[in-house]
Amino acid sequence: MSDSQFQSDSEETSDSSPPIVPTKVSVSSRNKVLNSTDVQKDTTFVYLSQHWDSIKSFASMTEADKIKMAELVALRKAGKIVDPVLETRPQPTSILATMRDYQVFGFNWLASLYAKGSGGGILADEMGLGKTLQTISLLAHLRFDRGVSGPYLVLAPLSVLPAWMKELGTWCPTMKVLKFHGQSAQRETLREEILNPDLDVIVTSYEMAISESDTLNHISWRCLVLDEGHKIKNNKTNTFKFISNLSAEFKLVLTGTPIQNNTRELWALLSFLYPRVFRVPDEFSLIDDQTKQDKLDTDLLQNLHKLIQLVMLRRLKTDVAVDLPPKVETKVYLPLTGVQVTWYKKLLTDNPEKLKDKANLMKLIMNLRKCVNHPYLIQPQNPGETLLKKEESISSLVQQNFAL
Repeated sequence: MSDSQFQSDSEETSDSSPPIVPTKVSVSSRNKVLNSTDVQKDTTFVYLSQHWDSIKSFASMTEADKIKMAELVALRKAGKIVDPVLETRPQPTSILATMRDYQVFGFNWLASLYAKGSGGGILADEMGLGKTLQTISLLAHLRFDRGVSGPYLVLAPLSVLPAWMKELGTWCPTMKVLKFHGQSAQRETLREEILNPDLDVIVTSYEMAISESDTLNHISWRCLVLDEGHKIKNNKTNTFKFISNLSAEFKLVLTGTPIQNNTRELWALLSFLYPRVFRVPDEFSLIDDQTKQDKLDTDLLQNLHKLIQLVMLRRLKTDVAVDLPPKVETKVYLPLTGVQVTWYKKLLTDNPEKLKDKANLMKLIMNLRKCVNHPYLIQPQNPGETLLKKEESISSLVQQNFAL
């Protein structure tokens, strides 16, 4: 298939000349057009069109994009769009680790998302299943098997940057990696190193990336990886706005908790991956509202499950790590100290009328938890203030008596 058979998603078309869409998104043809942002957008629409009947319940698109998606769906139903059949690959030869079967499966899932032009996905395996290794395997596959040169950008919390550098150096030492972090003077040199065409991966923290936005925003990243991706669950934060402005051919979100509070957080992740499809969270908020009212639309929920299966892979240890011994939990009960008992009782008995309010009840639970962890986590003006004053008074009286 030639490059001319792809129709740019952002180009205007006349009524007499309907847009041309690919009849097949093959791996070989995608290699020829890696530098075309418009074709990348087209293939993303092609990928999502395969389950559009389920996705459209949550989509919020412009009228122009709705028309293009409708054309793709019609062509797909007519059998004129054939999805590529991808062979299962072994782990990349450049990866020195021996990957487990479920990790190889995860790597293949990520590689297939890229090959099909999906635009991105969410790897939401439970913590401890090797999301980092699977991600490094994808980067190695792109770099050495597919010949997709970098740069790739990995954003992660500051605390795990050393772990990323260590695992990249251990599992794929042939990859050229730069840790973009340091004082202002150090970053002057690092900015120049980023422009090195031989560099493969740049690893930095979210905070550093935001402070260096002028540098990072001007680079077209071949792959953007967000570790602890739930950091963008709130679309109103500066972190979300900055990351959404980064230009990336393929986006990968790593998180063990894709939904922590409500489905709006899931929308934020999907909006980052597919900003033209999920522009507003209205339908996602509708699920939350229905859940609160115990009037959940089962069809809408099933469509959400299909959408999640299309863009997210999540496995639990109990599902895939069957060779691990069963988890052993040892509970050690410790009595409260005298101070904790006093404060605990005070919290429970102080103004019971307040407990009729849900907000006050939740506040009480949090304060009880603080009291159990350490009594000084409670504000002094709460029950502890009086107790501390009494202890100080007793201590003062003892000192005075001994002084006499």
